[in-house]
Amino acid sequence: MFEVNVWGRARVTQAFASLLMSAKGKIINIGSIAAYYPSVWQGMYGASCAAVHQWNDVLRIEMEPFHVTVILVSSQLTHLFMLSLMENRLLQEQSKPISSITYQLRKSAMTPSTHPANKELSC
Repeated sequence: MFEVNVWGRARVTQAFASLLMSAKGKIINIGSIAAYYPSVWQGMYGASCAAVHQWNDVLRIEMEPFHVTVILVSSQLTHLFMLSLMENRLLQEQSKPISSITYQLRKSAMTPSTHPANKELSC
């Protein structure tokens, strides 16, 4: 998870850093709401998303002297195909069905206007 979501982005950014600086270009990273809201069975994914958000914030500061704009586009809560496959399965015989857990996650999600990521959008 970290290899692709975090280190892969860092390698690509480093490979093109000199071109980005000379062109005064833009770096656009795609983030996820999973960085802010932990979700059942997605702990490592959420951790890698949080790392991307943190790295993006620091990269924005580091690239500013070179006039490179760094933007993070963060997705909102959507119905995930992976969760739909698991909705009717049980964790254990006495556990709640996954559908009730995912429903509670969707129900308790913040609206886009109150989401912390929307306060820093630069695009």
